[in-house]
Amino acid sequence: MIDPKAKSSSALLKTFLEGHFIKSLQPYIKFNLKTGKGSSAPRHWPESEIDRVIKEKKEEKRRKEEEERRLAEERRKQEAEQVRMKEEDTDALEWEEVFAIRKRLEEEEEARKRKEQEDLEDGEKDEDEDNSDEDEDEEDDD
Repeated sequence: MIDPKAKSSSALLKTFLEGHFIKSLQPYIKFNLKTGKGSSAPRHWPESEIDRVIKEKKEEKRRKEEEERRLAEERRKQEAEQVRMKEEDTDALEWEEVFAIRKRLEEEEEARKRKEQEDLEDGEKDEDEDNSDEDEDEEDDD
């Protein structure tokens, strides 16, 4: 059981302690102690009061940042919605303004109709004058 090739008394003592005490006390130990150089098992220590306080502060800071980010996003969306609403909406007009606009549109329509009527009448007069000129030319030729 004792390795005769051990070069120092500390190595011999370490081997003895690992062989007898640690192996026999393994069922009573709550965390795993791996012996040997190839051991890469992470150790888990109980959380201290300071660790708990630090963890709570980090969590609180993360929650505050998340809340600030969420509020900033909500504000940005509201501003974008208000800009969009301003582009879509126009101010409501008073009934006097609506009446004035309707009256102006009616007057413009009447003026357009009068102009078309005058253009038609001028066109007929021109045709009549052209026809009468042609009649006079025919009489002159005779």
